[in-house]
Amino acid sequence: MSKRREGSEPTARQSTMCHNCGGQGHLLEPVCAVIGGSGRSLPQLRPCRWCGESGRVPGLTPPT
Repeated sequence: MSKRREGSEPTARQSTMCHNCGGQGHLLEPVCAVIGGSGRSLPQLRPCRWCGESGRVPGLTPPT
């Protein structure tokens, strides 16, 4: 019977950084706006649909 080193046990809940938002939990999406009579694009924060704003996805998922 082999002994495990201290701290080598797998965690109860393993997760992977979200590949869609890069672990931020949100995405910057450009939005069209009219400012001072001229059209421009402004960044708007949107919640990540893949991770639900947590920045992590459950399980160990390799990037594809």
